[in-house]
Amino acid sequence: MKGTAAGREQPCASGAQRGGGRQRRDIQGEWRLAAGQTRDTVERERANAPSTMMKVVSQPVPRPDWAPLTRPGCRGVEFKVVLQQPELVLAMLRFAPHSTIDEHPAPYPVDVICLDGEGIFSVDGEAAPLRTGESVQWPPTRPHCMWTESSEMMTLMVEHRDK
Repeated sequence: MKGTAAGREQPCASGAQRGGGRQRRDIQGEWRLAAGQTRDTVERERANAPSTMMKVVSQPVPRPDWAPLTRPGCRGVEFKVVLQQPELVLAMLRFAPHSTIDEHPAPYPVDVICLDGEGIFSVDGEAAPLRTGESVQWPPTRPHCMWTESSEMMTLMVEHRDK
């Protein structure tokens, strides 16, 4: 059945214009010319119109399963990379109680968003809490680290490799 996915009507599938023409569908779903149009004018409009149709496909994430973060000095942290592009990396980090990521710099800015729980981060040796719904950006080349004490924490890390 056209315009459906799993039996549900798709909001953009019904009544959408095709190729820039001013056609409309009749009750049976057939395309009809609008008043004053000929098939030749519709075909010319379609040929000159920029293509608005592109194939959209889903892709698997780079690391769909949780794995231990194995950097030297890291303990009790798991990660999964959900997007990896040349200029942008998104990774989930899951901290157990009493876990840590070692102090290290990065050559690009890094945003960390706390999705659940709480922990502590430091930049240049100055520590501050990070709680659910809060974010922090670590400047490039500055040493930073993150850890938890008695609680767990889930974060989203955004590496801006284009800056």
